[in-house]
Amino acid sequence: MKWVLSSLACLAAAAPAEGAVSQEPQEQDVAGGVDLLRVGHWVQVKGVYQGSGDFQAEKVELLQPESSGTLVGKVQRPLPNRERFWVNGQVVRTSEKTDWGELSFDGLEGRLVKVEGRYHGPYNFSARELTPRQKGRSSLEGRIDYLQRTNDGLEALIFNVRVLLPFDTDLELEGPIDSFALSQAKHNVATPNRRFVLEGDEAIPGTVKLTDTLRFGALFEVEAGYEDNYNLDETDPEDRRDYKGSVVGELRWEPRPDFLALLRGRGSYRHRNDQDERDESLEDLRLSEAWVLWSDILDSGAELQVGRQDFDDPREWLYDQNLDAVRAAWSSSWLRLELSASTTLTGGKERDRDSDNYIAYLSNNDLDQHLAAYVIDRRDDRQPRDYPIHFGLRALGEWLPDNDSWLEYSVLRGYAEDRSLESWALDVGTTWSPDFLEPFYLTVGYAYATGDDPSTPDVDESFRQTGLQDNNGKLGGVTSYRYYGELVDPELSNLGIATVGLGVRFNRDMSLDLVYHDYHLTEPATELRDAELDATMDEIHRGVGSEIDLVLGLRHWNGFDVKLTAGYFDPGSALPDADPAFLAGLRVRYRF
Repeated sequence: MKWVLSSLACLAAAAPAEGAVSQEPQEQDVAGGVDLLRVGHWVQVKGVYQGSGDFQAEKVELLQPESSGTLVGKVQRPLPNRERFWVNGQVVRTSEKTDWGELSFDGLEGRLVKVEGRYHGPYNFSARELTPRQKGRSSLEGRIDYLQRTNDGLEALIFNVRVLLPFDTDLELEGPIDSFALSQAKHNVATPNRRFVLEGDEAIPGTVKLTDTLRFGALFEVEAGYEDNYNLDETDPEDRRDYKGSVVGELRWEPRPDFLALLRGRGSYRHRNDQDERDESLEDLRLSEAWVLWSDILDSGAELQVGRQDFDDPREWLYDQNLDAVRAAWSSSWLRLELSASTTLTGGKERDRDSDNYIAYLSNNDLDQHLAAYVIDRRDDRQPRDYPIHFGLRALGEWLPDNDSWLEYSVLRGYAEDRSLESWALDVGTTWSPDFLEPFYLTVGYAYATGDDPSTPDVDESFRQTGLQDNNGKLGGVTSYRYYGELVDPELSNLGIATVGLGVRFNRDMSLDLVYHDYHLTEPATELRDAELDATMDEIHRGVGSEIDLVLGLRHWNGFDVKLTAGYFDPGSALPDADPAFLAGLRVRYRF
């Protein structure tokens, strides 16, 4: 342990300081400083439009928040009712209060104009004044509603326009960054899945522009893994080596700002060398996503998504799975309600193919300080019937200074195998990264799930997760990992898991995490639910053991992502005479 901490300290000391801004109150020109931008900042961006919804930034100036915003661009598709037109992906509405100046609605299409007004939502920019422009760069001035990192920089959402911010884009500001207030959204914020089709580890930028409305992108992945002694018995070798390769292709069609269609396919190959069994190879070709999305239906803030789509929550604690679904949502500036009915028509596990899922998710529509309540009802009518219903509350995000925290609370009701389900689970923790600790950050967390009491045969008190979860997320670093343990990787069921982590962020694209987990049973049992270990516990003791993981992540390096993982499990009192287990893995991804 000491040599690991010492190595972390040495590497951190050698890492160059990044994103530093002088705190003197004078005009500054911060080259490549777009990483300083946050959701809520008010900016003026100058650049050029590259197609439907894409604005390539050439210069960014950080300003104090205003009450009105500005669009400069060419007018597109004026409607016959003479009340609406588009300026490069943003709907502009006119009224009797609009000052047209020397302009008129007739002959407006194709004109370069400056529009000043109030932004009320993705499809409602209310024009107060229109001014003709003869030449010059297009520009936007308004609130940053959303930010996402890409291979080459950041993608921001300003109004309903996707703004591309390369890392070398100049950021101008007068005064220290902390002197610029963050404005609160007073409008319907465009939802992430409207403009940023897929986030996280499998995001595809879609850099190949086939037409103005059609884009193509791909992701290539190779992975190698080694599992040593997962049966915890060195006298019975069951070591395993896996080699995987896959390619994902994606077509994204956006013919108009309120309609989006996506088609995504995956082909993969895996070769497994198992000491306990003969070698095997597996090829797989599948349609992973195929859906259409209508946004702001009848100007109501409602949207409808139909087809095979990705269900993915921020921590993947509820779901991370492709489901065949009808999903409807309604959003305002402070509220979002999502309702869906889904199943798995082809592929997937047998349990998923035989289940009908009904999900309701109500949130405050805030990604930085996320509050939500939900109901997840999964119904499998095979005998014996399985009807688990999860009711839950969650709070995620920056609730405390210098902390990225989470709190998950879920109650399970319903019935399974003719037994009533009455259980609950709690997962709480935080990643603390104060300035004085930079580049280090600390993580602490505790997860607890009830277990089954054998004295109540008609009631099952053992909590189980939805079955759609992945338990995968980022805890301060640049890459995500299994936060209940890369090696054990259990479902949160009849378990208490204490987690302590130390990480170092060498720069914006590279991090190293050292994470320790301690596992103990809530009720004595013979096995863990849906865990990777293949060993039987003594049903007397509660100490399962401990795991330590080391995860190195490198992101957005010339289009490549690299993840190196090592894990070590030390058995506890519930596994007498058991031997340790070891995991090593490498994953490389390239995307465009």
